[in-house]
Amino acid sequence: MAWWSSPRRSRRHLHAGFDPSDLAELEAAFAAVEAEQVRGQVVQAAPVLRRLVSRRVPARAVEPVPERRAVRVRFADGTQLFVRGRTPGDAGVLASVVRQYRVLPADYRTDDAGTHLVFDWFDGRRHMSLLVTGLDQPD
Repeated sequence: MAWWSSPRRSRRHLHAGFDPSDLAELEAAFAAVEAEQVRGQVVQAAPVLRRLVSRRVPARAVEPVPERRAVRVRFADGTQLFVRGRTPGDAGVLASVVRQYRVLPADYRTDDAGTHLVFDWFDGRRHMSLLVTGLDQPD
């Protein structure tokens, strides 16, 4: 047998010394921290999103970032947001559209998943909603 172990075996070994109720408690604590982070992002992002939508500031670029499945959207006024698509490929579609058309933030809304920014092009005949995962500072 090799001196290393498979990831599956490592996880079993990792959980072997924990009581299942302890694991459930840890999972609940992590979920609470994540929910608090989402609430904080909503509070922080709301004024920025309100300004982008009311002023109809066009998106200028969509760039990959080394964050979990997120991209950076750069707007004409220098604002930068991290966003994530609902399905794989959404961010790539937005990146392609931004190169060809004037893409505007049309609306935003918050639900249990977080804050969603709706992008429109073709005078509102096409749109896409992406989840805002954070604010970024200009380079």
